[in-house]
Amino acid sequence: MPHSNSDSSQESRQQLNSAEEEVAPPAYESAVTPVIRQPSQQHLVLRPRPDAQTNVYLKFVGFSPLRWSALLQIYTSDVLYLMTNGLFVTTDNVRESKSYFLQSDAINESNRQRGYTQGRKYYLESNGLFGSRWHGSLKVFAGDFRTLSSFRIGYLSVDLIRSASAWNKDGNQIYAYESVYPDQAWNAVYDDRPVKGLWPWPRNTLETEEKAASQGCCVVQ
Repeated sequence: MPHSNSDSSQESRQQLNSAEEEVAPPAYESAVTPVIRQPSQQHLVLRPRPDAQTNVYLKFVGFSPLRWSALLQIYTSDVLYLMTNGLFVTTDNVRESKSYFLQSDAINESNRQRGYTQGRKYYLESNGLFGSRWHGSLKVFAGDFRTLSSFRIGYLSVDLIRSASAWNKDGNQIYAYESVYPDQAWNAVYDDRPVKGLWPWPRNTLETEEKAASQGCCVVQ
């Protein structure tokens, strides 16, 4: 005997109720307990590129004579040369005629919130006719002009680097380092082969670094 429409509707409602009863509600603990995520590679990869030309980006924080912060940006068509031969910046790379103190309105809000209300900019350029040709800028921020006036390029040290990133000529990120997650640093080109100069990871022994400096490896040609 065929079912009536009312019988079919009642049967459908019963099946729906039965299916809903089979799906248990989430436990109270899982509904209110926040998910704790451990540090991962996400802290290091895919850092936004400052602009379409930047190949190397380093951030420093120093405390001499007072607290200061610095951003180093390098533009080059051969970033791999700077990895194999080392990245070194000295006063010989500074072009004084293109360096200047920043106007107060050029200091962004993020720096102001950190107490960096003053800034200066150095224009940098490689020396010599051989090796990788590069140029770049170094922006230094501090809370007063006295700190900026007494700042010297020699203050830049690999020990003061807070973060470092590098991109190849195609814009793909090939290097990442964060001082708070040093065990997660990586180099997509040379893996864990030690690099010299201002590359913070991986480092060679102190003796090797001192030997390289004594041999005159102080300026990227």
